[in-house]
Amino acid sequence: MKHAFPTIAAATIAALLLAAPGARAEGRVLTLDQALSKAMAANPSITGSRESLNAAGHKVDGSWSGYLPQVVASLGYKRATANSAASPWIDLSAFGAAGSSFKNVLSRESPDSYNNLSASLSASQTIWDFGRTLGTNRAAVALQDASSADVATTIQGVRLSVIQAYYGVLATREVVKAAEETKRQMEKHLSQARIQADAGVRQRIDVTRAESDLSSSDLALLRARNGAMLAKVNLDAAMGGVGDIDFEVVDPPEPAVLDVDTDRAVQEALARRPEFQSLGSRVKAAGAGVTAARSAWFPALAATGGVAWAGYKFNDLPYNWFVGATLNWNLLSGIPANAATEEAKANQRALQESLRSLEVGIRSEVQSAVLNYREAVQRIEPAKALLESAKQTLALAEGRYAAGAGSIMEVTDAQAIWVQATSGLIGARYDLQTARARLLKAMGEGDVAVSR
Repeated sequence: MKHAFPTIAAATIAALLLAAPGARAEGRVLTLDQALSKAMAANPSITGSRESLNAAGHKVDGSWSGYLPQVVASLGYKRATANSAASPWIDLSAFGAAGSSFKNVLSRESPDSYNNLSASLSASQTIWDFGRTLGTNRAAVALQDASSADVATTIQGVRLSVIQAYYGVLATREVVKAAEETKRQMEKHLSQARIQADAGVRQRIDVTRAESDLSSSDLALLRARNGAMLAKVNLDAAMGGVGDIDFEVVDPPEPAVLDVDTDRAVQEALARRPEFQSLGSRVKAAGAGVTAARSAWFPALAATGGVAWAGYKFNDLPYNWFVGATLNWNLLSGIPANAATEEAKANQRALQESLRSLEVGIRSEVQSAVLNYREAVQRIEPAKALLESAKQTLALAEGRYAAGAGSIMEVTDAQAIWVQATSGLIGARYDLQTARARLLKAMGEGDVAVSR
């Protein structure tokens, strides 16, 4: 971000429109803390991640059901005939007509139908399934922890975006002041050139050059005004995107300079960074998935019991009850169970490697953030000195020109140096605040606001 400011400066010299008389009175004042609060409440990335956490919590609730008994109640009714055939092992042919009559007793065939009523209540409780239920539950809990860490990651990312956007708006305001001052100076130069040209002290080309410089400052101001509005649009989007950019930002308190030890910062980042914690939880979930997949090799032991009523009339429904145990073992589950187990192991190894990669990335990010922050701190004083020198150079050039000793080119060059030095100081201050925010985020600190 340290080299990103020239784009902001070029696009932002426009806050003069916002700094015009009455603008501050009309727009509402927005502090950095207020901007962060709005983002925490309205940014869709945060609300979406919180809903994902809610979904993960419901999945955990569902995973507990494996530890609970399964109770099934059933009611049944049907209208059906009651026909039956004689058993095939009974041979009555030797008895002639008597045998045929006796067969009618043993079998029945009639179009008459009857009510058939039934009711039952049964329960089963898994006693042990060799980790199937346990693994599923542990995986759901670990994924819930990962989702919780994802919320924290999203919040930190949004906070950083708001801080960067907020200081972007502040930077545009400062650049606009510089643009306003540049235009004022160009108008003064044009007035001096005309007076001296009319008096015959200067050539008419000085007037033409001054008019060209003034037109350039007008063009820069127009671009800056658009850039200033874009900076506010970016801040509004970071806060949740309600489309209201009628606000004025204020300078937060100047934060203290951080004294950071790189090695300690890396260790703090690995302990605090929520995305590192999230991936660690996903590794745990993958390990629980291995346990659940491996359980398919083994049987599941459950206790069962129930009672049932069945008959033809409501007032005549005899009951039966039962208790027992079941041991279910899919003896042909070897191939799919082995494939599922190996898949779960591969997923776990992939996540472990991703965790290692993230650790390397965090270490590099923190080290870079420390170096960038230290550079940003060191750039402030040279930028101030450069601006002071540019001011003196411009004052000397203007004095020489007013006295008739210098040229319009000398004044224009001095003016360009002043504009560049002003933009450089504004950029250095912007880079310092954003570098500080990036460093705190890289270290995993929850509060990356500058009021530290």
